[in-house]
Amino acid sequence: MRQKIIHFLLIITLFFASLAIPQKTAQAQSSVTAADMISLVNGWRTGTYSLPALVENNFLDTCAQTTASEMASIQAKTHLGLVGYPDAKTRCAQLGFGNGKIVHVTENIAYDTAMTMTKLIDYWADADHYLPASDAQYLYVGAAVASANGETYYVLEAGTIDGETAASSSGTTSSTTGAVATPVPTSSDGFVNPVVVSTPSSNGMIYHVVKSGEVLFNIALAYGITLDYLKQENKLTTDQVNAGTILTIKSAPTPTVTSTFTLTPVYPTRTPTLTPQPQTPTPAPTSTPTPKPSLIEKVNSVDRPSLGLVLAILSALGLAAVVYFGFIRSGNPQPVPPAPVKPLQPEVKQPEPVVKKKTTRKKKEE
Repeated sequence: MRQKIIHFLLIITLFFASLAIPQKTAQAQSSVTAADMISLVNGWRTGTYSLPALVENNFLDTCAQTTASEMASIQAKTHLGLVGYPDAKTRCAQLGFGNGKIVHVTENIAYDTAMTMTKLIDYWADADHYLPASDAQYLYVGAAVASANGETYYVLEAGTIDGETAASSSGTTSSTTGAVATPVPTSSDGFVNPVVVSTPSSNGMIYHVVKSGEVLFNIALAYGITLDYLKQENKLTTDQVNAGTILTIKSAPTPTVTSTFTLTPVYPTRTPTLTPQPQTPTPAPTSTPTPKPSLIEKVNSVDRPSLGLVLAILSALGLAAVVYFGFIRSGNPQPVPPAPVKPLQPEVKQPEPVVKKKTTRKKKEE
């Protein structure tokens, strides 16, 4: 008995000790990278559609990275162009793709808590997502990954520039031709950092100090202005900006001259004298007696179909009563019980009374 109690206390102690140990939650990590996405699309392009492989472009990489970071920050479940942002073509052109020329861009996106290549292939297994691989007009590609709140967002941009029939070395990364465009500042993990907006100063102007990993496109999105307005306001000729640069987001409002209110003197005016006008007698209203409706009018106001129906029902009830009491009930009279018979008593003759006759004596004549 004593050993059982000791074992029980030992189990209880181990149980509470396990609760005190901090538990680590196992979280699946996404294994797909930007290079994996580009390899997947180029594998479809060269193997299935027999087209030249897409050339990785630094501006498209920047566009994909900006898009993925913005999707992660707002937890977007669809393309940014469908939730109020510029479309992919406009965003990539604003970030330098095409160098001012007309461009065409198609965008593939995906998001998952633990993405694998098998899942990504399933997500992109339709005609629209096959466009980067199946459409011969696309020559360049860019891809990026961003994570937030336990989900990872994947973006691939495929584009072409009007007038080009083959990919050029301008704007491509070192992994293709060795010509590298000016890099956009990124954080240590390679992602574009979200922008924290500044508050207005005392004079109403808003200034923003560029931090490492911020790009002009994201800064413009954060403040609700266009990229062109931001560049024009700060006299920028490129989309590149260094950390520590102070940008003017909103200029001080121009003071508006308020007109002075001038009092207008009011001069007295002569009040005209009113001449009383004779009053016209108003005829007094006379009451007109309301005629009482006659019996004929009352009868005419009655609903005749309803009255006829009531009379028919009353007549039927009266007829039924006459038939019942006059024929049915009288035809079957109830037997009258006989009156009780009194027993006969012997008749007793009563003696006749004796009448005494008076003797009248004639008086003797004297």
